Amino acid sequence: MTISTFKKAALAGALGTGAVAGTKLVIDHYRRTTSRQPSIYVPPYRIEPLYGVAGNRRVMERLREELENEWGPFGPADMKEMYGMAGNAGDKVHVISLDGEPAGILQTGLADVHGDYERLVDLYPSFNHITGNGTWRTARRMRGDTALLLQVTAFGERGRGVGSLLRNSVLWNMPDTVRYALTTTPVDDNFDPSHLSTPVGELYQQLVVQGEQPFSYPPAVRFHLNGGAEPAGYAHGYKEPGAGRPNAGKGRQHNCSIVFMRYTRNGADWRNVERPDTMSIGSQPLSRR
Repeated sequence: MTISTFKKAALAGALGTGAVAGTKLVIDHYRRTTSRQPSIYVPPYRIEPLYGVAGNRRVMERLREELENEWGPFGPADMKEMYGMAGNAGDKVHVISLDGEPAGILQTGLADVHGDYERLVDLYPSFNHITGNGTWRTARRMRGDTALLLQVTAFGERGRGVGSLLRNSVLWNMPDTVRYALTTTPVDDNFDPSHLSTPVGELYQQLVVQGEQPFSYPPAVRFHLNGGAEPAGYAHGYKEPGAGRPNAGKGRQHNCSIVFMRYTRNGADWRNVERPDTMSIGSQPLSRR
């Protein structure tokens, strides 16, 4: 099967899953921020499901390259896998573009685990089980009350707020049936999981009020702490590359153990998660899951 033929099949598969066109959020002003963040100028931006850009070969190649550079064996090995992800999970993967150029991508999933990481591990014993060993075929069957924030990838210079903006926008556009979100945040195998037992209030006091870095939490964990999540659990070696996966040894991220961070919804609101300025009453979910 040629890439062109595969691309058409992938697009047909994505549109056949019940996905609808995503809300396209565009701003061109300084956005309001909480005291936890400095004001950051964000150029006009657009967030849309992956299937919305799957017809643009140049953009798809850029997304594949960035995922491979960041995640190595957990990124698409080639364009066939990239279009496969668009076909199988195109409504659960979200792309942010700044000034018309791709700037980040968030891969998500769903599980009916009530925000409980142990139930998630029982359902999916490894990260590879979630992604179908890179095929993303599992995404077609995903339903439930818990969003899975699997891999947040911001391109280029860090600290621009792209990852936070993408994460927050996707969370606030989740259907009302989604009450929790669990991250799969990689940490070094030497990470001490006993730190996770520290009360969230104390972590928040250290990180946000006092400006200290709690314990030895790596930046990826602090990213979610600062975003409103709380530590939920730990799984050693959860993100070991699958046998035979290409790109072994590539990518900036090599940590295999996982800290699960949990976001919680109270009524219609996500607790401690900044609501992007562009959100408006009546805006439709990015995708219907």
